[in-house]
Amino acid sequence: MELRGKILQGAYSLFNARGLKSVTMEEVAGHLGMSKKTLYSEFRNKEEVIIDITRLELEKQKNFQEEIKHQSLDAVHEILLVMECLSDFFSGINPQVLLEVRKYYPRAWKLFEEHKELDMMKSISENLKRGIKEGFYRKDINVPILTRLRMGEVMVNFDHTLFPPRDFHPKQIHEESLKLFLYGITTVKGRNIITKHQNRSLKKKK
Repeated sequence: MELRGKILQGAYSLFNARGLKSVTMEEVAGHLGMSKKTLYSEFRNKEEVIIDITRLELEKQKNFQEEIKHQSLDAVHEILLVMECLSDFFSGINPQVLLEVRKYYPRAWKLFEEHKELDMMKSISENLKRGIKEGFYRKDINVPILTRLRMGEVMVNFDHTLFPPRDFHPKQIHEESLKLFLYGITTVKGRNIITKHQNRSLKKKK
């Protein structure tokens, strides 16, 4: 692994364990077993490390979404696979990290906002149109409104006044909100296919 990638991987592990604000560049260097000089030869400051980690993680999510879209059997299957993907993401991340990125590192948070507008909302809109065409989603749903509503549900994970991290984990919030959304837009045919996909998933896990 190249030096820059090694730094990002090690820093991500440290940040996720302890949060962003409390970790210094000196501690990152020590964690990686390298000198501060070597670390600073790749990154000028901690903010640059955080920005690159954010960019890398968002690129992974974008690639996952594309893979899921092509692998999915139908719109419902696609959204269930997205749920699993995001559940894994939220279960593996410290909620405090998300709060600190939003509060203290606006340049990194801006990357997320751009990803939300350019990639996530496009993906949601395309899924809704696909589901309507396949007969799994209700024909009377308003795609632009439902796209933003679903995006708002994702953003609820970052509202720590509504869901304090000490009481709620982002994975739980994400799964419950997505189930509510999915059952709200599906037809009878769509609900039947939800059960079918869930049963298939349970068989694979056994």
